[in-house]
Amino acid sequence: MKSLRQRLLGLPAPAEDEVLPAAFYTKHGFGPEDAEELIEQWMELELEEEEAEVSDAALMHAWSILAHLGGKDGCQFLIDELEVSCSIDDEFFIIRFSDLMQAIGPSAVPLLMAVLKSGTNREGFLIEIASTLTDFARQDIERDAVLEAQVEMLRGDPRHRGLKGSIIADLVELTKDRYLPEIRRAFEEKLVDVTINGDFEEVEIKLGLRSERAGPKPHWGDLETELAREALNQRVGSRPTDGDDASIIRYFLALHEGPHSAKSLAEFDGLILGCILAPEMVPPSRFLPSIWDPENLDDDPEWESEEDAQLFLTAVMNWHNGIIRRLDEGHYAPPLTPRSNPRVPTEEETDWARGILSSVMSWHASLTEPTEGHQALMACAFHLIQPDDDTPTRELIRVEHVVRAAHILRESLQSGTEFSSAAAGFGSGETYEREAPKIGRNDPCPCGSGLKYKRCCMN
Repeated sequence: MKSLRQRLLGLPAPAEDEVLPAAFYTKHGFGPEDAEELIEQWMELELEEEEAEVSDAALMHAWSILAHLGGKDGCQFLIDELEVSCSIDDEFFIIRFSDLMQAIGPSAVPLLMAVLKSGTNREGFLIEIASTLTDFARQDIERDAVLEAQVEMLRGDPRHRGLKGSIIADLVELTKDRYLPEIRRAFEEKLVDVTINGDFEEVEIKLGLRSERAGPKPHWGDLETELAREALNQRVGSRPTDGDDASIIRYFLALHEGPHSAKSLAEFDGLILGCILAPEMVPPSRFLPSIWDPENLDDDPEWESEEDAQLFLTAVMNWHNGIIRRLDEGHYAPPLTPRSNPRVPTEEETDWARGILSSVMSWHASLTEPTEGHQALMACAFHLIQPDDDTPTRELIRVEHVVRAAHILRESLQSGTEFSSAAAGFGSGETYEREAPKIGRNDPCPCGSGLKYKRCCMN
């Protein structure tokens, strides 16, 4: 009997932009159980290991089977795959995503709307989600619900200016002036990227509500730079004075936030902790750029003044040295508020763990064979971000377990002794009893790069 992989590779190639109907796959003997197996065994199928044309066809068939036969789980898998694809600019999947969602039909809309409202920082991912929802609205599928979800994204949240610009373009196309007050408010609050549609006067002209501009047309790129800066300054407030390192770090992280930068004090703290615990010393010339992009160490912010740059540098070095001091004294603790639900990590906790994993990008090349201590630290951080739903409370990884591993790893690095997982508390009945979670080839790499594991640390 042929394996699922062999059956997929044996199917005739579809047309380049074609999502074949469900009847095609039922005719070839595929059913919901195959969609379930696809989800469970995705990383072992290795559909990308064949020659390009064959593997491309097999992937398209696999996605189509998930769309037609995978139900809610299949839809969610495809949405997750889009997020990964957006992070690595995988256009091959991105351009097919909307068609796959259309194949699923109306049941995909609630999941897509939930993602749109999720608050994720991945703007490119959200733009693709919003565009896919617009495709449903064009076909009068859940039209009112989709439009209301789009409009909701225009309200208040100062992030994702490009997303708001894209949504406004779609709203004007689909509804003309129906949501004009909400569109006007978004422009007045300086929340919209004006390089997409122009400003509100341009929208009025497009709708036939204005014949010409009140003044000369501005240079949209220059205006967008100015408006984005004003909106950001309003959001982050005034610059703190020296002396409060936490406030200074928070301020500049917010002021110069980018798609790959540390987003919070907790994530920053985890990143610095991970660099301190590297097998060899990570100098400031490497860990400072990693704050803004662990993968691209040339991606520094444009400082408004030398004073700003020096103020941030001083606060970072104070924080860095403070972590070292507290580790050496045996009482390091991250800047986190306690969780209200003992089973659910807080956003701060997951930010902190993500920072630890991201720090690996600053020094992983020098770690050819990860030690037991580094493996334990990374496994704990990864499990803190993605705890298993069915893990008993007594086995859940908590922040204090990661902190304990950090303390013992620091001691072992200084003394040259072996890291003891038993001393760290792993393997006891009171803490984490299992080995590091298995990472699939197509899962996001636990180092925090945003790449698939097979395209990052796996190699």
